[in-house]
This record gives sequence, structure tokens and C-alpha cells, in this order.
Amino acid sequence: MRDHNGMGRPMRNGGEQCENPGVHDRGSNCGNNENRGYDDIINLPHHVSKTHPHMSITERAAQFSPFAALTGHGDAIRETARLTEDQIFLDEDMLVRLDERLAELARLVEPGDQPETTVTYFEPDERKKGGAYRTKTGRVKHIDPAGRKVIFTDRTELEIEDIFDIEIALDSRSV
Repeated sequence: MRDHNGMGRPMRNGGEQCENPGVHDRGSNCGNNENRGYDDIINLPHHVSKTHPHMSITERAAQFSPFAALTGHGDAIRETARLTEDQIFLDEDMLVRLDERLAELARLVEPGDQPETTVTYFEPDERKKGGAYRTKTGRVKHIDPAGRKVIFTDRTELEIEDIFDIEIALDSRSV
């Protein structure tokens, strides 16, 4: 027959019945030899290694951080989800209008003026097919017909074949 510890549960290893149930610290069960296996070491000082340096709290925490098995997978998904636009190719009428605006801009820049200009242009994406339409407003310093570029005073250079539209400020136009 097995003894009980006063809580209605049988004790293992034929332990003695507790005379004062419910007054012991948690984990103590009065006469049960189960938890007495560590009595010889429980009060010893904490071991400090002489060969290995003490690990910081940050390094200890890093041991338990989640493992990223698919490093870069989230970046790849975000890159795939990032939208780009296709470049719009101008029809003949729009090309004629754009050439007229470029010629007008060149006439204003030649005498040394730097007209305020807003240019809408296509910027190709570096990583995938397509790109985005951007708008640049600033003063045009030079038009390079050989290099086919519009150069602003802040040294921004736009390829003429990427330009979609040009707006020249009214105060810059010759009357």
C-alpha cells in the first residue's frame, strides 16, 4: 500500500505522510526523497569559468533568437511586389510637339538664360523591367545635342529620349 502526502495523492518510493500539508515551499513534499537528489549541490557557489569569458546578456539572448532559414526571402517578395510602369512611346504628333518645346528651350538657353523648366521623364528601373515617371523642376543650363541630354544648373542630366513632356515657365519664354 502506498502512503499519501496529506494532499490525497500517493507518494512514490514509499514516502512518509506529511504531518503539516500545505505549509511547505513549493516543490517540497515532506519526506519524499525525489527532490533530495540535489541537496549536496544546491547551496554551492555559482561556477565561473577561468578559460571562457563571461557571455553578455545580448550574446545569451542571441542564442535563442529565431533562425532565418530563408535569408533575403522577404526582400525578394517585396521586390517582386514593387510595381513599375511601362514606358509610353510617343506618337508622331507628340514627338513633333516635344521637338518644338526642346527647340524653344534651346533658343532660351543659347543667350545665357537659364529658364525655369519642368520636365516629365521616364526613369528606367535598375532591377526589373519598366520604371517610373518622374518630374524635375529647375533651371536648364545647357542642352547637349550630341549627347542628347538636357542639363540643369544642379548638374542633373536627363536623356532626351526619356523625356515625356516639357513645360517652360511663362516668364522665361520670349514674346
